[in-house]
Amino acid sequence: GPLVSLTTATIWLSVLFANITLPLRFFWACFLSGITAIAVTAGLYLKPDIAAPVGGVLGLDMMTGILFSLVATYKIEAANRRDYLVNLRESLRAKRLAEDNTTLAHLSTTDPLTGIANRRAFARELSEFWEASLGGRHFAVMLIDVDYFKLFNDHYGHGAGDTCLREVSALLAKTAAGSGAFVSRYGGEEFAVLMHTSDPDEAYGVAERFRRSIAEKGLIHGNRND
Repeated sequence: GPLVSLTTATIWLSVLFANITLPLRFFWACFLSGITAIAVTAGLYLKPDIAAPVGGVLGLDMMTGILFSLVATYKIEAANRRDYLVNLRESLRAKRLAEDNTTLAHLSTTDPLTGIANRRAFARELSEFWEASLGGRHFAVMLIDVDYFKLFNDHYGHGAGDTCLREVSALLAKTAAGSGAFVSRYGGEEFAVLMHTSDPDEAYGVAERFRRSIAEKGLIHGNRND
């Protein structure tokens, strides 16, 4: 028809849609643009109704539009990759920061010698127990002191004393497992235990299990008169 040249000029607009609106990855944009350019050029060459000067103008417009769209596609893809890397970097930083905060929070509430909760954790837990008690949930507090520990240190040395505390804390934690009791190192050779209970006998029973587990361990103490 008489408008065949105008119709031909609209074919390559599909390249703009594919390269900029979708947009395709740069490799596939080049691939599609190349196929389209070859097809339109062949159509302009094989269509006798289109005069050579008109075909040349149409071809020039097509190549210019394709070039511009490819530049836009390249920049879009580069921006997307840059944004992805920036987001990935920030997410990794946030993850690492969260892990560091978790580690620091754990370290701040863990006794470095025994590995159980420290006095800071005990104070926090005691506050929560106290708040619960205001609602009627009773709890018991136990303070545990290792007998004759100074004599033990004087006799065996501080290294053995540290080992003794680690063994005692491990026994306390093992004995408390399953009872809901919270065991912590209060300071020095002192330990503190919190447990929810409204029955004093139950608390006495747990305390006795603690005492008995240490007695059965039979830690040797050669600097005692008894």
